This record gives sequence, structure tokens and C-alpha cells, in this order.
Amino acid sequence: MRYEVGGMWPGPVPSFEQCTAQLVGSSFDLLTFVNGPTAKEVKTFRDAFMRLHISVIDSIPLIAVSYLGSRWTWDASLNVVGISERDAAAFFAPGNAVTLFLVDRPKRVIKAMRMVGLPETAERLIKAALREQLTRYRGRAEFDAALNRIYQQYSTDDLIQRADLVCEFKGR
Repeated sequence: MRYEVGGMWPGPVPSFEQCTAQLVGSSFDLLTFVNGPTAKEVKTFRDAFMRLHISVIDSIPLIAVSYLGSRWTWDASLNVVGISERDAAAFFAPGNAVTLFLVDRPKRVIKAMRMVGLPETAERLIKAALREQLTRYRGRAEFDAALNRIYQQYSTDDLIQRADLVCEFKGR
């Protein structure tokens, strides 16, 4: 797939604003689909000092994103339940590059991208939780029920406050 700021998002687009994650090789992408992001939001996403607040609850890694000087926060969860053995073998290999995408949802246009390298401690925490996930949940329905319980109990701000690990990334 080809990713380019100003280009079309090549994958599926949700029918409502949403933040999600997708597994890519030995790491993952964080995706945020927003209705008409403002120029300020695009600049913040791309350039601001950023923190990834990583929490693990019930073997589910949740990553909340915050920016210095902005009240904008968002979060996504990671899931490996039901992935193929081939994809699992690739994902659980060493890999720490995370690409974040900001997509104008209605227009399907990539407005900003940002790539960061997770510290080894963060990669280990996330992948250990995901390994546990493979044995803990018998299927997608059981996983979804657990994730729904977590999101009923914790807001993005709660996830920021209770993070097990915080990774900081300088802006431009």
C-alpha cells in the first residue's frame, strides 16, 4: 500500500469518527479517522511533543495519545485474537516502529503521518500482553465483551492517568 500525505487512505474507512490500531509486520499503526480535522489539529498531530500512555488491562494494551499544549487526546486498543499463525509469527518478532495516521474520514484523505520508535520496554509490555491475549480469550466475542467493559469503566483521560508506561516523543 502507498501512504502519502494528501493522498487517499488505501484501506477501509469507518462510518463514524474512530481511533483504531492495525497490525503491520512486527509492529502496528495507530489510526485516527476524524471529520474534517482543523489546520491546528493537523499541526498538533504532526509536530507537537507527544506522549503515548500505555495501559494493559485484562491482557488488552490500550494506548492513549496526548500532546503538549493541546487538550486533544485519543486512544486505541490492540487485539491479536483470531490472527493467523503466520501473522502472529511476524508480529511477535522484534519491531518497534509505530506509524500514526490522521485521516479526514469523510474525504478519505491522509492529513498527517508520524512515525516513532517505541522504547524496548514499551514493545515488551505490549507484546507480552498480546501473547497473554491469545490464551486468555477464546474468540472475538469474548474479547469484544472485555474491551467494552474496559471502555465503560475508563475514559481516555483515565487511561492517561493510570498508564503503566509513558513514552515521550519530541515534536518538530
